[in-house]
Amino acid sequence: MMRVVTRVARAFRPRRDEEEGFFLVFFALILTLLLGVAGLAVDFSNWTYQGQQQQKAADAAALAGAVYLPDDVSSAVSTAADVAAKNGYTNGVDDTTVVIVQGTRANQLKVTITRTIKNVFAQAIGFTSHTITRSGTAEYQKPIAMGSPTSQFGNDPESGQVQPAAQYPGFWASVQGGKTDKSQGDGYAAGVCGRDPSPNGAADNCQSGGNTDYDKNGYTYTVHVTSDTPIVLQAYDPLQVDVGQYCEDPYSAKNLRGAMMLPAGQIPGYPTPTGVPPSQRYATGDANNVSPYCTGDGALPGPAATVDTTFTTTGPATIPGDPNSVKDPSICSTTFPGYKGTDLAKDLTSGSNYIPSAPVAGQPTTLGSMFHAWYPLCQISGAGDYFIRVSTNTGGNGDSIFSLRACSSVSVGACSPVSGVGIYGTARMSIYANIGNQSSNFYLARVLPGSDGRSLVLSAFDLADAAVPGSFTISGPNNSTINGCDYNPPGATSRQGPPWGNFSTHLPNCTITGVSHDRYNGRWIQIRIPIPKGYTCDVTNPNDCWFKISFTFPGSVHDTTTWQAYLDGDPVRLIQ
Repeated sequence: MMRVVTRVARAFRPRRDEEEGFFLVFFALILTLLLGVAGLAVDFSNWTYQGQQQQKAADAAALAGAVYLPDDVSSAVSTAADVAAKNGYTNGVDDTTVVIVQGTRANQLKVTITRTIKNVFAQAIGFTSHTITRSGTAEYQKPIAMGSPTSQFGNDPESGQVQPAAQYPGFWASVQGGKTDKSQGDGYAAGVCGRDPSPNGAADNCQSGGNTDYDKNGYTYTVHVTSDTPIVLQAYDPLQVDVGQYCEDPYSAKNLRGAMMLPAGQIPGYPTPTGVPPSQRYATGDANNVSPYCTGDGALPGPAATVDTTFTTTGPATIPGDPNSVKDPSICSTTFPGYKGTDLAKDLTSGSNYIPSAPVAGQPTTLGSMFHAWYPLCQISGAGDYFIRVSTNTGGNGDSIFSLRACSSVSVGACSPVSGVGIYGTARMSIYANIGNQSSNFYLARVLPGSDGRSLVLSAFDLADAAVPGSFTISGPNNSTINGCDYNPPGATSRQGPPWGNFSTHLPNCTITGVSHDRYNGRWIQIRIPIPKGYTCDVTNPNDCWFKISFTFPGSVHDTTTWQAYLDGDPVRLIQ
């Protein structure tokens, strides 16, 4: 019986060669699967790497292009495309598609990179290629333009206006010397504190007699040029001549009255295109009758030291609106020393050089060519953003007050208007008013589309040195009323900042009344204006998108005020 069972078992036992064949087939199948999985893992790792590279390229391209928005879409797109190409992604090359469009806001740029790559190992299991898409969106907020929508910053007394109330825009540009007391109104260029204290103590942001806000670089003005037409930049009264805040009569210290009596032909370099005689250009006055030619240059309490004023022109910028992006050295730089003489009548008739050389070739360098006159600073050519930095010597004490404009003419006093040029303060400005009994209306800050959801923050220092308390009102574009305006009032004691306080006070119609020397002298205040949802304006119109301010001073005024503006949040950032 046992033999029968053993035979049956042997009959059904697989042969050794059959076992070996089965395991070979099984191992081949497992090996193929393992190789496919391993290959898929390698290709998946490559997909991840390629996606990371595409994301970096899309982000870099979006950031590079967004800085041109919202007013130059074509440059934004071309710049983004160039950056994407430099990172290896060119539209239409190597199965790559690069799509560049504006985002949901006018100042946003979206870059989408799509590339199809061939698989290496995954082809064995039917996956021959893989398509990867990555996007990056960036937005940019330029430094806020302040003070002017035109090719002129500050008053132009030679514009045909003879009545002070008709001057445009009712203020001058101003910069003070480094030894000037901050309480005189310059928040950044004045370097010392405590010589002329505010009614409530030392000015804000002062420590150990020094101004912690002090910036030796002074103020920067952007010159935005949209064409390649050669342009001459000019400054009105670029040197400090202490003739008093109202060019007072008599001002015996400098013999201004004697200068009025001179014939124009006896003054070398005297500007003749306008036909204005010295009796008008050098006219004396007082607080109630200020000549439109009188900038109000003056010495201030403290050591007697004139202010040397340096005008430095640089550009063009590689990032629109950003003076720090200028790679080349200055185009022109000239220092106008403060006038140290005592007899203007005598020195105006001298033919000697007041500055060593003219910044624009062929121009006179005499005192008469620049005192109460427009004087060429620099000649530039080519579209882009240029910058005029105005700074002073660290040892100067007093005001240097001026205006800026762009012309196509070179000669002293001559100016042929040019289109497509704007000159404005870059994020901050110091301005001076010496004409009272009037309303001064001017462009304060330009807010471009894409700013909704943010807040415009305005900082003002030393708002009023007026004889009678005045008021001011801020309005939106097209003179629209602002209802959601908050601010922090001036404090009774010195504060460090920014921020200089809490936005604790709501302002109906964004109007502040009772602005007086006793309360505001030497004090910072801040005003916050939320930008409403859906905010938009016409960026192609240089007069649009501006928040404006209206000052009303019932009495006489001689006031330097410092303004700063910014939008909260990062200026350039990735949002997706």
